[in-house]
Amino acid sequence: MTAFKQFLKFYFLGLIIIAIVSLLFGSNFFYVIAHPGFWILPAIFCFLGFLIGVLIYELNLRRPEKKKKIFSICYSLGILALLIVIIFQGFNSLKRMRHKENSGNVESNHDVMKNWVNDNEEYIRIAFSRLESEFKNPNDFELDAFSVRKKNTIVNGLIDTTYNIYFVYFLKPDTTIKYFSKVSVFTGNPELKIFNIDTKKNEEYINIKAEKEKQENEAVREINKIVKQLKDSLKNKNQ
Repeated sequence: MTAFKQFLKFYFLGLIIIAIVSLLFGSNFFYVIAHPGFWILPAIFCFLGFLIGVLIYELNLRRPEKKKKIFSICYSLGILALLIVIIFQGFNSLKRMRHKENSGNVESNHDVMKNWVNDNEEYIRIAFSRLESEFKNPNDFELDAFSVRKKNTIVNGLIDTTYNIYFVYFLKPDTTIKYFSKVSVFTGNPELKIFNIDTKKNEEYINIKAEKEKQENEAVREINKIVKQLKDSLKNKNQ
């Protein structure tokens, strides 16, 4: 068997091994074959086996009668190393998937509260903690967005602020339908007002969304107006 045919034989063997092991670990077949690593890794390990074979052959580290088997053995070692790497990678992928399944959403939600909420907006974190406590498993919901509405409230003759925080999220395992909840925070005390309502079916949420879109459109119109004024000013100046 020529060196090139031998290389191809072990290369295709490597492809088969990657495909089988990946499927055993739950990977999608079409995703696997579309990934560049599927085609590159067998070539790398076969090439390493070839280099080791050349080194052993040229240094005469094997007896003459066994020289013919050098490359087959080295290719086999390369494929074995590939198998070990793929299995190790498969276990790591399973570990990451299980971690995401068990606590991925919790970590993501807490990162949002940590990185996207200012220090002077503790009422948002208070509201989020109240919402999170409603779920038997906090990993069951994935936060998508939140918004705040403020309202002045008079209690016992004193003016204070009521914060209404709206949380929009997905519920496992469905990632197509958005749900929302409303938590009111007054003097640091949260109260759950609305819980797990489909965003398409609640009038309050629809009105808030429409109001937000209106504000965004007005902001865009103002920006366009300013830009037009600047252009006209520059044009008049150049004339």
